[in-house]
Amino acid sequence: MTTSPPNRLLHHLVDVVVIMALVLGITTGIAGLWAWATFGSWPTDLRTSDVDTWVVALIVLIQNAALVGYVWWRGRATIDFGWHLHRNPVLYTVVGVPVLFTVNIVIGAIFALLDMRQNQVAAYPLSPDDLFGQLFFGVAAAVIAPLGEEIVFRGYWLQRLHHWWGMWVAIIVSSLLFALAHSWSATEGAGVLVVQTLVMGGILAWLRIASGSIWPAVCAHAANNTLAISVVLLCVNNPELGCALTGES
Repeated sequence: MTTSPPNRLLHHLVDVVVIMALVLGITTGIAGLWAWATFGSWPTDLRTSDVDTWVVALIVLIQNAALVGYVWWRGRATIDFGWHLHRNPVLYTVVGVPVLFTVNIVIGAIFALLDMRQNQVAAYPLSPDDLFGQLFFGVAAAVIAPLGEEIVFRGYWLQRLHHWWGMWVAIIVSSLLFALAHSWSATEGAGVLVVQTLVMGGILAWLRIASGSIWPAVCAHAANNTLAISVVLLCVNNPELGCALTGES
């Protein structure tokens, strides 16, 4: 049965609302429970930078598990999530990783010349004295988040949009959703972060479509985040370097 355009839009709107509710609900719930257990009261104004690092890692884990479960339930009968390896995924990974690195470096350099930076990582409670917290955060940022986000944005949303609206609409809209989903985490330079993640989303979408598999995008995303978090942790553990805490997830 053919789905009409209004029903398609309603379908996408439901997805956006449910995913936003899951993200906000899980973040607020876990952070609030931590504050209640730690301080004996439910917080009225709590940011992720105020909680322990392992709590942030737990939030990332549960959020991604919930989102993957939701999109799997929504698309299990009609969506090809890209689990299978098609069209030489190793080649696309080998090409995709340096392309993603290069584009991010160029965009970051352009914004730096304009004296514009984003502070996404400053929202996380990283401390040089908390090595276990750094480890948990590193695994969450470099492994859990890329896998979950690729399943949601390139496994589900890209494929749904591609099926209903065509390739270019799918690439643009899924990349825009990916960028907007990250914009809330920067209190400074949110526009910079949106541009970076928008372009990154486009490259990852191309990898998904060109390879026929989700895995090159997962690997490129994970490699990008691993490099970013490695630089961040280098700065955290060596404050004498005086480098800015910026990064991507």
